[in-house]
Amino acid sequence: MECNRAGDAVWSVWCELPTRFPIVELDAFVVMPNHVHGIIFLSRPQTSTGLRPAGRASPAPTRTIANTDRRGDPWVARACPPGRATPQSRDVPKPVSLGQVIGAFKSLSTAAVNRALHRTGSLWQRNYYEHIIRSGDELDAIRLYIAHNP
Repeated sequence: MECNRAGDAVWSVWCELPTRFPIVELDAFVVMPNHVHGIIFLSRPQTSTGLRPAGRASPAPTRTIANTDRRGDPWVARACPPGRATPQSRDVPKPVSLGQVIGAFKSLSTAAVNRALHRTGSLWQRNYYEHIIRSGDELDAIRLYIAHNP
């Protein structure tokens, strides 16, 4: 399946999320005809030196059979364009919630789709489904689900 203009607009907004929210790291993602599936990692803010603030734990990398690194896109339909998912500011990012990230994604993607299709109106349902991934095996299973769902 290939994305139309609406799907391309949604994909573009997805790829821009780490620019807007530097603590966001993207993983597997797919645009479906009437919804999306995606994995988002929320990391702790880092200082301008690249170090985590004192007293904060660093997440351990999660090794999976899907990829030797916690991050990656072995089953993503296509990768975000190079350089688009890089934070532009060296300042310490402000903490954000998943709800804020999803809210921004839904708002920005609605505007982008409406612009692309020369229309107005809502695009997404009111809520969203979230799930905390607790193991490498679970991450593998969800990545496979995203890859094979279309």
